[in-house]
Amino acid sequence: VIFLHLGKSMETDIEKLVKELLQKSADTNKFIRSDSQKALEVMAENLSVYKTISTIIAPFGSNKNVTIRANIASIVDSVIVRLGAERFMGSSVELQEMIMLDGSKMLTDANVDVRQRGKHMWTELIQHAKTEQMLKQYIKDPELRNIQKILDGL
Repeated sequence: VIFLHLGKSMETDIEKLVKELLQKSADTNKFIRSDSQKALEVMAENLSVYKTISTIIAPFGSNKNVTIRANIASIVDSVIVRLGAERFMGSSVELQEMIMLDGSKMLTDANVDVRQRGKHMWTELIQHAKTEQMLKQYIKDPELRNIQKILDGL
């Protein structure tokens, strides 16, 4: 509810709030887990794309909790699909770099839910002609080959 009413004015304190919501999204109590996931989804709908992605994707690489990584992948996927490949390619270089680096890690994650969300997101992104060029720019060669095999299978 707080994101619906305050929207972009919440952007200054969002890092602390997202950290707590992500922790609660992995809670053993399903009611707490469900409510925190809903809050994260509403946050993603009401904040700017850059702020949402930069805040939510930051803990992706360092977090060892599978549920949290799956929730992060789900939110990033929904934002990118809602944005579309064309608008994504016209977005800031920082946003593109975050998605190319961390989004590619989603494709090779150990968890199947994270991989599925990553594949869904990349299905949208590979529709644009510049995607392969951007991948080559941001991803190192050995990792690029693995990602390219996955993307060819989509």
